[in-house]
Amino acid sequence: MKDNTEKAYLDCPELAANVSVLVVEDSRAELSILEVVLRNLGYKIHTAHNGIQALQVINKHTIDIVLSDWRMPGMDGFTLCQELHKDEAPAPYFILLTARDAKCDLVAAMDAGADDFISKPYNREELRVRLKAGQRIISMRKAIESKHQLIEQTLQREQSMHLDLQRDLQAAEKLQRSLLPRSTQPAPGLALAHYFRAVNGVAGDAFNVLPLNERLLAFYHIDVAGHGVRAAMHSFNISQLLSANNESPALKTFDVSQNKVIATPPHRVIAAMNARFQEDPECQDYYTMIYGVLDSLTGRGVFSQAGMPQPILLQQSGQIATLGKGGFPVGMFAEATYEDCHFTLREGDRLIIHSDGILSCQTKKGQPLDQARLFQWMKKLAELPMARLHKMFPELMNRAISIDQADDDISLMILERCRATQRIGGLHADNQETAPAALIANA
Repeated sequence: MKDNTEKAYLDCPELAANVSVLVVEDSRAELSILEVVLRNLGYKIHTAHNGIQALQVINKHTIDIVLSDWRMPGMDGFTLCQELHKDEAPAPYFILLTARDAKCDLVAAMDAGADDFISKPYNREELRVRLKAGQRIISMRKAIESKHQLIEQTLQREQSMHLDLQRDLQAAEKLQRSLLPRSTQPAPGLALAHYFRAVNGVAGDAFNVLPLNERLLAFYHIDVAGHGVRAAMHSFNISQLLSANNESPALKTFDVSQNKVIATPPHRVIAAMNARFQEDPECQDYYTMIYGVLDSLTGRGVFSQAGMPQPILLQQSGQIATLGKGGFPVGMFAEATYEDCHFTLREGDRLIIHSDGILSCQTKKGQPLDQARLFQWMKKLAELPMARLHKMFPELMNRAISIDQADDDISLMILERCRATQRIGGLHADNQETAPAALIANA
């Protein structure tokens, strides 16, 4: 079927009329004969008497095939062929009419760019089939050029879409970073340092600290499974839910009888988030999370853990330990339950919370950054004051870890208990009534 269609195409004078042939011949008699033959075959004809005139015609008209004599005054066919192939633009299909039969001449002409030869005196049937062959090549060239143009247009559209996507990702990253803690002193007596790096511009990691009243501080750290736009959208939505006081889960309530704010136990907050994520049966995503409450005056706190790496407690004495027991990720099991873990930050102690992305990294020496090496690194960082640590965090990470090879989002948050300098609510830090159990609702 394909061969018959192609044969019908080549034999059709109407289609041949779409092919433009330039005949270059200094002999008027030969030129007249070629014009008659080509006109009978249905080609659109242009004529020239030498190579110089031929170039002028080609500059004015679209020429598909050049049928040129070799020997001509001014510029011969060989030189014309060379001139047409100097530019990178596609040259017309070039057929050389020649009485030469020396192999060296034919090789030289082929090197110059000639596509075919017809020996003089030529046979009309041979001329017809050679022109059909040229027509077939021209047809394929046009098809390739059309596909090339289509590919170029598609690439331009994709490049434009890519630039738009990059701008959108940059805007999304800027918006995501705006949700990170802005102050390095989130509450009196507390200092904060943090590091955030998205592997694909936007991340599934997020963290923040939220004041519940003048002394209670809520903190959270989430890591949505995967990374990229999908994970970032979930991360943004979760951050918004935790930041909105009128949404579920409620982070605090007001006790009218005691005339004070009562923080919701962390395990209830995470359970509410898990229940909310189960509302959509189509959603297969999940995320790990830590949510906690810290009394900035006493340093006593409580948190609940949902699959995140265990928080690290680095004491001023240099002792280091992990807190918590793990727990199920949020959104994985509807029946999952969560527990609270109590801790105390004394002056100079640091609470370190991080996503699992940092544990998938390698040190500059090519060693895996396991928990032991992470502990050693945290002890070294403890030599720096928090304000300086926060400013130097990107530089310190690049010195110690092969960040560019990381294939997961990396986020890390450090809270340090400083010397309390303010009296809050008429209570001192050594007053036992300031224990967080008195400020957090009963389980």
